[in-house]
Amino acid sequence: IDKLPFPMIGDPINEYLMSQEFGFFKYSLPETIITIKQAFGRLIRDYNDKGVICILDGRLQTKSYRSRIFNSFTFKLKGTQDLQEALDFAKGDLDGDKH
Repeated sequence: IDKLPFPMIGDPINEYLMSQEFGFFKYSLPETIITIKQAFGRLIRDYNDKGVICILDGRLQTKSYRSRIFNSFTFKLKGTQDLQEALDFAKGDLDGDKH
């Protein structure tokens, strides 16, 4: 995922929702989380499945909503900026219970 899938700027409905108090946290962020969960759902189909989702958007490292995104999943997530760690996990070289 090259950038976080926030709702489109300029959409009149989105503009109205964003103008409401806490609009970003009530409307925009939940829609983004749903979209990210759908991406995981396309990758993880079974309890025994595992995979790597790469989100290249730097905001996921710097913004306060990072914890809301990570905590919205019912399974454990691990974020890393280490490509080799992600590759090792994908190859099964790391313990899946820790990631």
